[in-house]
Order: sequence, then C-alpha cells, then structure tokens
Amino acid sequence: MPTVSQAVVDGAMLHDCEPVVNLVHPHAIEWDRIMHATSDSLFDSGLTSDALPMIKFSDWLDRLKSLDVGQQDRAPALKMLPFFEHFARKDEESRASGVDSSESFEAGGRATFMTDRAQLASPSLANLRGVELGREDVDRWIAFWKGSEFL
Repeated sequence: MPTVSQAVVDGAMLHDCEPVVNLVHPHAIEWDRIMHATSDSLFDSGLTSDALPMIKFSDWLDRLKSLDVGQQDRAPALKMLPFFEHFARKDEESRASGVDSSESFEAGGRATFMTDRAQLASPSLANLRGVELGREDVDRWIAFWKGSEFL
C-alpha cells in the first residue's frame, strides 16, 4: 500500500507527465501463486480451520451455478454470477486464440496493462522492478481486512 500511495503522490507532483497511466503492479504474477499465499495466510492467521482447497476456476463456477439463487446469504458470489460467467468465457476465448498469454492478456481475457509510462512518472513504481507480490503482501492485506472487521 505505501508504494501505491507514493505513486499517486509522484504523479501529482509532476507537471509534465502523461494525463493517464495504469496504476497497477508492473510485474503480474500467476493467480495460483497469490491464491496459495492467501490460503496459507488465512489459515496461519486462524481465520480458517484448514487451508482452502485450490480448484480450477471452471469447477468453482460450476459449483456456484449449481446453487439456488436464494442462497445468496451463504454464497454472495451468486450476485455476481453474470460477471463470473463473462470472465470465464473471455478467458477461454483468449486461451483458444493461440496468442502467448504471458505477454498479451491476463485472466478473464483482459489485456495486459502497459506500465512503462507509470514507471517513468513514479520512481516508486519503477523501484518495483524485479519485485513480485507474495506472501508478505498477502499477510498485510489479511491483517488490514481483519483489523477493519471485513474478515
């Protein structure tokens, strides 16, 4: 979070920068890696009694679609079912296109963000070269959510 805050300040202080930049971490990592770290962090912090099972997104979506709409209290993701279905469809289309996914798109078929201009505008973002999100970041997110009573 401090890097994001500093990047916003960096951009606000520059007078000759691009009017719009993509303020995302410049080094995307695989969804599985961040989800495994999240599962481990939730377990280690006592929020879950076991590590969360890792299943394919398509399997999770099938399970979600099998639930009755009346179960939204137990499965709030049902409220976003059309979004998840669109996400899965676009992801499948992108993978079927034959284009190298690591360079061209992210999960859900979204285009990979270019961060060159953001890194030029913000030394904080530029300093993230070679730094990937990982378990320490997830631990901070979990602690914040726990402290704010979101979890």
